Amino acid sequence: MSSNHLSPFSKLRSPSEFLVGFILFLFGILVIHESGKLERGTLHAPGPGFFPFWLGCVVATFSFIFLIGLLIGKIEATQGQWKGLLWQKVAFASTILFAYSLTLEWIGYLAGTFILLGIFFRLIEKKNIFLVLGLSAFISLGTYFLFKYWLFIQLPQGIIML
Repeated sequence: MSSNHLSPFSKLRSPSEFLVGFILFLFGILVIHESGKLERGTLHAPGPGFFPFWLGCVVATFSFIFLIGLLIGKIEATQGQWKGLLWQKVAFASTILFAYSLTLEWIGYLAGTFILLGIFFRLIEKKNIFLVLGLSAFISLGTYFLFKYWLFIQLPQGIIML
């Protein structure tokens, strides 16, 4: 094979970026396929498969665009883009989210989300305590009323009943 017939993959500076994009594309397709087993409903009356289907579409579409961009050279992946990432914060945030998912039924949506956001804002982002309390309360209450009274989604009540 001569050097004039290079494969499209030869332009890739970081094959791992292509691999991640491809895995995300396959994941999006899998989510679309699996959500097809659930009732999709409509925009005004969404079923259990509505959000997974559309999220799968978004993931598959964006990852496909990313893959094409990598192949035609419009997107250049740079080595070392993860350099300087504080892995301790990632591990801590993952642990807190796992604990949140385990305790959500017991503690409830409002209290659990308030505590989760408070931890994120204070310990990970190092925000002022008054800003932390205000933002955590505003976001927790806002999303609670949005989900419960506008979208009519049942949320875990836990120890605080509203």
